[in-house]
Amino acid sequence: MAFDLKDSKNQKVVLAALVVCLGAYFWYAKVYSPNVARLEAKVAEHERILTDLRNVELKAKSFDALKEEYESLYAQYLQISSLLPDERQLEDFLFQLHQSAITTETEITAVTPKAPVAAGFYMANGFQMEVSGSYHALGRFFASVANYPFIANVRTVQITALPMAAQVEGRSDTRETLTATFSIETYFASAAAAIQPLNF
Repeated sequence: MAFDLKDSKNQKVVLAALVVCLGAYFWYAKVYSPNVARLEAKVAEHERILTDLRNVELKAKSFDALKEEYESLYAQYLQISSLLPDERQLEDFLFQLHQSAITTETEITAVTPKAPVAAGFYMANGFQMEVSGSYHALGRFFASVANYPFIANVRTVQITALPMAAQVEGRSDTRETLTATFSIETYFASAAAAIQPLNF
């Protein structure tokens, strides 16, 4: 049976189908598509917000860990800085050297101060030195330096034996048989690099 467009019933069916198709097209174009675009934008924004939230949570956890680590390091800094003087104290160091030389029967033949060097939150105060005396006297001198009331590190020690002629002819004290050259470092706190506690 052929489809007859001249039949009014068939025309109504075709018209109804056209109206439904046009309605579906306009609904898709005017309602569905914009809403889908808005929905996709909202989904993307939701994902972005979730990602930001996760990042904030991770940063909060890492911040708490960093804060705890900083507080631990600050406590260590307070302990270490309490052992260091607040200033260079050159006079005290030279006085201690003089006392060490007298009590250990050694002779300080050279003291060359170096410029203070920043080392983190403290300053290293270096001196290049030369001391002469007997083997045992030098040992007592280094033991005396180790017992200073402040931190003093002896580095790069070089010991040279004096020639026998120099021991007898050129010196009144024949007990001076060795010459030691070395550097000594003392330390003091640097106010410019002082670490501050957290205020939050």
